[in-house]
Amino acid sequence: MANPGVDVQFMPGEGPARSVSVSFTTGTYEAIRKRVGKRGVSKFVEEATVRALSRELLSELIDVIEAEAGPFDQQEVAEKAAILRGGTARAAGAA
Repeated sequence: MANPGVDVQFMPGEGPARSVSVSFTTGTYEAIRKRVGKRGVSKFVEEATVRALSRELLSELIDVIEAEAGPFDQQEVAEKAAILRGGTARAAGAA
C-alpha cells in the first residue's frame, strides 16, 4: 500500500499501467494496428515511447559528458559501434 503524500517515481517502462488518451493521425493508427492488431496497440506505443525516451536521455548524457571532457573521438565511437553490432573494431577502422 502506498504511503499518502509520498511521491513514488518510476523509470520509463516501470510501474503500474495507467490509462491515458492519445491521438494519432489515421495513417499512423492504421499502420500500428496492421502491425500489432487491435489488442497490441498499447504495448506497441509503450515500447516505442520507452525507446524514444531512452534515446533522448542518452543524448542528454552524451552532451553532459562532452561538455565536461570534450568531444568523443569519432574513430573510437565507430570501433565500439562495430563491436556492438557484432563486428570487430578492426572492421570499423577499415571503413
